[in-house]
Amino acid sequence: MYDDDGGEGMVQVVGAAAAHAARHALAKGQHHLPGWRQRMAQGVPMPGYGLVNMPLRPSDNDGVLDPTTTLITFTGKPQKPFKGERLLATIGKSSGATGSIVKSTGVFVGTDIQQASLGRFSLENYTKDAFGVRFSMVGQEPGVETTMDVLATPTVPASENIATAVEIMGRYAH
Repeated sequence: MYDDDGGEGMVQVVGAAAAHAARHALAKGQHHLPGWRQRMAQGVPMPGYGLVNMPLRPSDNDGVLDPTTTLITFTGKPQKPFKGERLLATIGKSSGATGSIVKSTGVFVGTDIQQASLGRFSLENYTKDAFGVRFSMVGQEPGVETTMDVLATPTVPASENIATAVEIMGRYAH
């Protein structure tokens, strides 16, 4: 037999009286759950936090910067209380656009800027291979927008493009 943690040590039920007590407890809904699966009631999980991503939707051209689309606003609106912790960017450049750097003018949660001062920062520092680039964003209530303007400097050359996708990893309350 195994205990809650999966290790050995649980006592085996022996005898008619013990078996009757075990059946009676199960009939009353007193299941023995593992420690990691706590519930307030049958089918109602304990309040806690989960780690999820919040994709930000591009305002223009499906997130593709080109000579005519020079600024894209990315927007996300959580459905549950959310606190962002990690900005993730996916950037794909055509061969002639490698000299352009994708930058952001800032991440805003509602009206609160999520950096120490106004100014552009390189979004390319926040790709999937980045290490140690966590944020501690302010918590946001459901429906409060997160916005971020993205542009390329220098501007994307003619007949070239840069595809950009942005999401924020963070915790939500459940």
